[in-house]
Amino acid sequence: MMSDLKEAFARVITRKEMRCAQSLIDHFAKMCFVQGLANEKVQLVVRSKIQDFRGLCDAVEAALEEESNVASVLEKQWGTGIT
Repeated sequence: MMSDLKEAFARVITRKEMRCAQSLIDHFAKMCFVQGLANEKVQLVVRSKIQDFRGLCDAVEAALEEESNVASVLEKQWGTGIT
């Protein structure tokens, strides 16, 4: 889908404008990804770090790390009987 969007932009704008469009496309992709995360706590953490990300891969990596942290805490709580 991202490549289709980039191709569509390339048909109607100049090369110089494409650099700006690429930045907007990347930002849009990151925001859509974050919005689609199921856990609101993970969404909040990833959204707070989004300005530091160079691309969608960084956002995915941060979300996976945060989900792992949440799962680890829940597992420790469940193992010790704390709720």
